[in-house]
This record gives sequence, structure tokens and C-alpha cells, in this order.
Amino acid sequence: MIKKEKILKDIKNRITFLIKHLSKKKLEEKLGFEEIDFSDLYFPKYTFQYISPGGNSSMSVDVKFDLENLEKFIEYLSEKIKWQNSVEGQRALMTPKLREFIKERDNYTCRICHNSTEKEPNLLLEIDHIVPISRGGKTEVENLQTLRWKCNRRKGAKLVV
Repeated sequence: MIKKEKILKDIKNRITFLIKHLSKKKLEEKLGFEEIDFSDLYFPKYTFQYISPGGNSSMSVDVKFDLENLEKFIEYLSEKIKWQNSVEGQRALMTPKLREFIKERDNYTCRICHNSTEKEPNLLLEIDHIVPISRGGKTEVENLQTLRWKCNRRKGAKLVV
């Protein structure tokens, strides 16, 4: 079903009988639906190419971004965004580089008890989500803090100010 038909079906019950049956053409014009000829429309073609590190083998694929492929691409991106907003996606964003950045920013010091690796060299520090992922928190620099492992266990999924 094309989008025009979908929209018309969705608003079917919201339109009075007279408008729906006697002035369908006028309604379509008001909604901005016009007949469009896509036969001469240009669709870009992208070439994706892989060359092995040694340069011994290569492969290329041409993808024409016509309406069907564009729709599939939008669907793919939508699924990717949903995954990134999921718990698994947020946990996957926590990279070793990000962990180290947060510890450096917090000067290797627990934000709750203020114990640090300077005072206690073997102190086990963890990175904690201030607003827990289970409560909609994101893996973003502003939502991350350094905590001593005991403080992190005590905090759990609570919001501690």
C-alpha cells in the first residue's frame, strides 16, 4: 500500500461522508497529494568497495538508492537507533577508552567516598551511570562517574545525589 493510500485510510473515519465521497479530488489537493511521475527521476548509485590490506583481493557492490532501497535503508537505521537506545546498546557504548577518560576526568577518585588511587594504590574503581540505564540513563560523559567498587554496589540502580 502506498503512503497516499495509507494516509487516506488513516483519516477515513475523521472525514465527513460528503467530503470523502463528493470531493475526494479536492481533499487530495488540500492534503498536498499530486500525481507525480517518477519515471524520469534520477536515483544516485553508490559503489561500496573493499580492498584487502595486502591489496591482493577486492570486491565492490553498486547500490542504487531508488525508493525501495531508500525505504530499506531507513528501516535499517531505525532498527540501529532502537538497538542503541536499548540496555544492550548502551552497555556496548561503554568502551575501555571511555572508562579511562572518566577515571582521568574524576582524578581517579570515588565521587561518593572521595577515596583515590593516590591514597590507596590498589583501589578498585568502576564507572557508574549516575542515572542508571534501567531508569533511562544513557552512556554519555555527563551521566558517568567514577566510584569505588563498594560504593557502586551500595548505590545499585538508585538515583543518588
